[in-house]
Amino acid sequence: MSKELYYYKDLEKDTLLTSLVKKDIVFKALACLIIARNLLYNYIKWLELYSLLIIYNLVINPILINSYTTIPFIIKQSYKEHKEEVKAKMRDLEH
Repeated sequence: MSKELYYYKDLEKDTLLTSLVKKDIVFKALACLIIARNLLYNYIKWLELYSLLIIYNLVINPILINSYTTIPFIIKQSYKEHKEEVKAKMRDLEH
C-alpha cells in the first residue's frame, strides 16, 4: 500500500475514535473523581493521569481539560444536575 493510503486509513481511525469520545461524559467522570477522592483541582495536570487516558484512547488529548480553573465550573454543573435528579426522586417517593 502507498503511504497516502496508510495516512487516510489512520485519519479514518482517528476520526472514528474522536467521535466515540463524549466530552460531557469525560467531564462528568473527572468531576466525580475529584469529588469522590477529594483531589486537588490541579490533578488534571498530572502526567500520570494524561498517560493513562491517552493509553486508553489516543485521540482524547484535545478533549482533556487543560486548565484547572475550569474544574470548579464542571463540578458546579455536575452538582446542579445531580441536585435536580435527587429532587425528582424525592418527589416520586412522596407520592
